Amino acid sequence: MKGNPLLKLEAFGQSIWMDFIGRPMIASGKLQELIEEDGLCGVTSNPSIFEKAIAGSADYDDAIRGLALEGKSTDQIYAALTVEDIQHVADLFRPVYDRLDGADGFVSLEVSPHLARDTAGTIAEARRLWASVARPNGATHRGGGQRQHHPVVRTAEVSAGGGGLSGRSGKAGGPG
Repeated sequence: MKGNPLLKLEAFGQSIWMDFIGRPMIASGKLQELIEEDGLCGVTSNPSIFEKAIAGSADYDDAIRGLALEGKSTDQIYAALTVEDIQHVADLFRPVYDRLDGADGFVSLEVSPHLARDTAGTIAEARRLWASVARPNGATHRGGGQRQHHPVVRTAEVSAGGGGLSGRSGKAGGPG
């Protein structure tokens, strides 16, 4: 699609990210199509996005039922579903990540907003999510632009093992 204006943005150093994720889009091949034909370079997600995706689709029902039968808590079910989706999407974006030498092709997952005022908790959760996703192009981000997150970002950027935290700019970071 040479005339696609979205593809032309890359020449200006811009990358297109989508603020949505859901299994129907993954399973149908629509996300792969957006990557290949429209130059989609990344996806960001957050609890609201996943809530809409899970509530708006029967695609999650069997997984939820299975995890509930295993005795998993609501938080554990949410974590399992979101990490699995982030892993699938990160795999779809891996060729973008590789082609751009890690400059794009990320899929980010927001750290719980309930940790907004807990710097140590946010760092620990970012590291836990990073390890759970286990993809070089999986990333975590903090929600909002709260001043209390500034130490979180600085700590994640300089610590060994990283936390993959990013700001609101849409660019996700990998391990610090």
